Amino acid sequence: MKFLSKILKPKNSVSVLLWVRDVAIYMKDKFKDVDLYEHRYKPSFVLHVARVIEADYRGEGDKKKACIDVLKALIPKLNETDIAVIEGIYDDLSKSGRITGPSSIKILKKSVLSYFHK
Repeated sequence: MKFLSKILKPKNSVSVLLWVRDVAIYMKDKFKDVDLYEHRYKPSFVLHVARVIEADYRGEGDKKKACIDVLKALIPKLNETDIAVIEGIYDDLSKSGRITGPSSIKILKKSVLSYFHK
């Protein structure tokens, strides 16, 4: 999963929008056979999106807003009530410490293994 943020480190609104678009395209492809609107309130789905963002988003900014933006791009039918519920789910997951990015040791191990397997 290598998105635009690895190159640009989103700092302005245009690069953040491009990053959100890239993440949404990746996730739409991954979930192409699933009706995502049915899963909008499932904590496991919100957690998956949040972890993708946590692992990839390197810019200074609100990761919660980035998560909501990606979910809006994935599920265009979301309304304000849906967004409020999803924000509550995100807050609960964040408070419980479940939203975490990959550890630096895992990233280092993966890059070393990929180097030696070339």
